[in-house]
Amino acid sequence: MTKKYILLFILCLFFMMNFLYAYPISDLFDGASVNTGIWTVEKPLSASSITLSSGQLRIATGAADADLWTPTNTNAPRVYQSTNRTDSWLIETKMTFSATASYQEAGIFLKATNTPANWGGYIRPLNHVYDWDGKNRVGSVTYTNSLVYLRLEKIGIQFRSWYSTDGATWNFLSNQTWDYDITAVGLYGIRMGSAPQTLATFDYFTVSQVPEVSTTLYVLAGAVFLAVCKLFWKG
Repeated sequence: MTKKYILLFILCLFFMMNFLYAYPISDLFDGASVNTGIWTVEKPLSASSITLSSGQLRIATGAADADLWTPTNTNAPRVYQSTNRTDSWLIETKMTFSATASYQEAGIFLKATNTPANWGGYIRPLNHVYDWDGKNRVGSVTYTNSLVYLRLEKIGIQFRSWYSTDGATWNFLSNQTWDYDITAVGLYGIRMGSAPQTLATFDYFTVSQVPEVSTTLYVLAGAVFLAVCKLFWKG
């Protein structure tokens, strides 16, 4: 009986290694519905919607107040994937979004556990494209086009961001240290007050520059596998 429990423990440890070194996954939004195998989907208000249509992710807030600010209001519709403080990656998305009033915003956001706002946004186009560190704008440019490409790079707690009008020429936006416990990254839309509905569409969510699994990890995984085999054949 003891060996069975040991075997179960080792198997659990082996499979948990995948989660410990998991990174966000690219999505072209070409399915029939949002892939809940990789995305957590949250839309606290019934008036909001998150759908896939014609190869795009569509996030609509509806007419109710839907913000992303803790603790007062976290009703914004959003999708996100797990990440952590030490992960490194480069995320890119193509977004169509036309803001006509204040408090209409959409873009890339980061979820963290110890920021001024637990749902700290990052790149949030309004009538500007700007970085937002959970409390203040740290980089801002006037931008009134409805189509924008966004990039966010994370190397540990160092972040850099860019925007583009065509997906080919990239304009640097900001470089900053964001020393918070990051737990997720994703896409969202908000609206508040008298602003009309926010409707943002995203063509893709690509993840690159993910570090390869180190040789040490492969060695550890092999050692765990051999230990499991030894217990199995002896038991």
